[in-house]
Amino acid sequence: MAVFGQERSVGTVEIDPWQPAVDYCQEEVNKRFWFVMLMALCPYGANRMAGYDIIDGMRVPRTILTTNQILSGRHQGSITVIGCTLVINGTLQGSLSVESGGEVLVVGTQQGSTNVSGNSRVEVSGKCQGSTNIGPGSEVLIQPSGKLQGSMNNNGKLIVRGAFGGAYSGQGDTSVEGDGYIKQPRIENGVHYYDW
Repeated sequence: MAVFGQERSVGTVEIDPWQPAVDYCQEEVNKRFWFVMLMALCPYGANRMAGYDIIDGMRVPRTILTTNQILSGRHQGSITVIGCTLVINGTLQGSLSVESGGEVLVVGTQQGSTNVSGNSRVEVSGKCQGSTNIGPGSEVLIQPSGKLQGSMNNNGKLIVRGAFGGAYSGQGDTSVEGDGYIKQPRIENGVHYYDW
């Protein structure tokens, strides 16, 4: 009689040599499953870190803006713009989320991911370095002096008057105007490189 993982014969038991690996994998799957369930079912546990960034090993509260602001100098950490305008004259080193009709003008540099949703708008005349997600009803405009470097998921509207370079996906509208261009990658051994 054969049982999964074991063969039985009179007087001896042979163990399948793969069984410890199968057991380990199942144990890891179970750990991850319960961790995800705990985070989903326990709002306190899930949100304990949601409002923080880790910068130089320290927990730092994220910045949420609901009134018009100008960023000069350097800011480290993520910023969420809700229904107001942020002008980035300096450098933002962190993710940027623009929501609820918010607007961001990037004159300086933004280094990190950008998420634009809820009929919001981002205008780039400086540099954005990082992945960008444009939600339905939202827009990203790259001005002639602007560069957007990183992957793009566009389900809204992208207008390129400057330069865009990166992987592209999504069902949104993309238009290239004036001297705008979409940078083509250099491919080596199947890897795409964007030289700026």
